[in-house]
Amino acid sequence: MNLPPVCESGDNVADNPAWAAASVGSMSARKQAIAEEVQRAEQMLSALKGEPIDTITISSTDSEEAPFLGLVISKLSPMIGNLLERRITTLLAKDDKDDKFGLHWIRQDPGFPDALLVDGDGESTDVGYEVKAWYALSTELTGRFRESVNLLEPRNVRVVIVAWAMSDLDFGTPTILDVVTIDGESMARRRDAHYHRPPDYLCLEPEDTTARTQNLQQTNVNGYKWQGRDPQELQDGYLASITMGRW
Repeated sequence: MNLPPVCESGDNVADNPAWAAASVGSMSARKQAIAEEVQRAEQMLSALKGEPIDTITISSTDSEEAPFLGLVISKLSPMIGNLLERRITTLLAKDDKDDKFGLHWIRQDPGFPDALLVDGDGESTDVGYEVKAWYALSTELTGRFRESVNLLEPRNVRVVIVAWAMSDLDFGTPTILDVVTIDGESMARRRDAHYHRPPDYLCLEPEDTTARTQNLQQTNVNGYKWQGRDPQELQDGYLASITMGRW
């Protein structure tokens, strides 16, 4: 193998074409390895369709319980969501390929995203999956996605939405109906475009809190609904805000 000449300490790598080419080639190979790993992950997630979540089983001795259970089954979503976070990360990590970059999946609890792809040194690749469980028959909110666009923009984070229902409608075992993955930044932008209607409703990005310790950093968008009842007061507030350059 012909290696590029040694780059002495203090030399500018950009002035050494051989080393510059080797560096670019290594970066391209790493990007390709990450892309292949994401493609493998997408295939594994799609294969979850129809799989049971057999940690939980709901049984009954009386069919008259069905109407009651139909009203409360959706309350299992938080638990099923946590089970899916663990299960999906374990699934992705189970068949990690042994490549030269040491790419592998780890679970972040309570970090974001739930499943993160890191290299052999444990450094983040900024690629990951955030898992959301959705009870398909629910009549109420069973999941939230409040991550900031500014947080998502420099990363490749995809949201995994897992639709589930009971195997026997109100009884049985939770079963995965389908799985879809959506680009996180795109979802966040559509969320903000839907809800941000100043001055009636505001979606505000969090302040820069990177200097704080991790447990005090803010990453969620906050929503604020106008609580006044006087339409003229609302209009006056809107005009004043425009004058001050707020919107």
